[in-house]
Amino acid sequence: MKKKFGQHFLTDEIIINKIISSANINFDDILIEIGPGNGSLTNKLYSLVKKLILVEYDEKYFNIIKNHYLDTSVEIYHDDARNFNYSKVIKEKQPYSIIGNLPYYASNPIIRNILRLKHKPNNITFMIQKEVADQICANEGNFSFLSAYINLFARAKKLFDVSPQSFNPPPKVVSSVIEILPVEKKILPNDEIDKFIEFLTFGFKSPRKQIHNSLSDGLFLQLNYSKQIIDKAGIETTRRPSTLTMSEWKKLYEIWLSLDSPRNRPGSIRRK
Repeated sequence: MKKKFGQHFLTDEIIINKIISSANINFDDILIEIGPGNGSLTNKLYSLVKKLILVEYDEKYFNIIKNHYLDTSVEIYHDDARNFNYSKVIKEKQPYSIIGNLPYYASNPIIRNILRLKHKPNNITFMIQKEVADQICANEGNFSFLSAYINLFARAKKLFDVSPQSFNPPPKVVSSVIEILPVEKKILPNDEIDKFIEFLTFGFKSPRKQIHNSLSDGLFLQLNYSKQIIDKAGIETTRRPSTLTMSEWKKLYEIWLSLDSPRNRPGSIRRK
């Protein structure tokens, strides 16, 4: 794991092998590894796939990895995975998977970047901070904005936890290995996803409040107006945002869009 650019290297061979086994790698796979660092995973992955692509942000470790795999078929990119352009290394319709031991500070934007790709990977296996993993893998009824966002594009599950003692030096937090499987069928058409994400962002503005208060705060609606939207959706106004299912969020969104007001048209959500 990186901490701008502090390093916590995974050294536990049992955990390394467990991660690789969990990724269900086939030899014919094109595999992208994010953040190879000192190569603890990379050195084992190299012999397991036909094509290995590495994305390393830290210049020091990029140079180490580049020199180690000189004159091999491994492709190595010195780039930031938070905004890496995967289309330049993967052809359209070409199947691929992604694996990585993600830096804590960047795991959320890295995952978001990947899930917004037009051509998504078949499978994603990441080790991230346990607290973030628990949010990402939360079931409906216990959503945060992050888990709701993930569920727009994929299904995620936690595979196992990893103790700080598996790293050198040990981080101060527990890590988790998760699997993310992108889904083809999304809750809304592609051209509505951005607007719906914006709606979710403001719907979760006050997550500890009841849903009518949270929507009122986020969308700058009068409280009675917010209650009307929720009543029309057949949802109890006393529920918290985290308890709503994705289909209930979609219903709220569609009712809000249908209201006869210019402020509810796409791109019109106001910010304070």
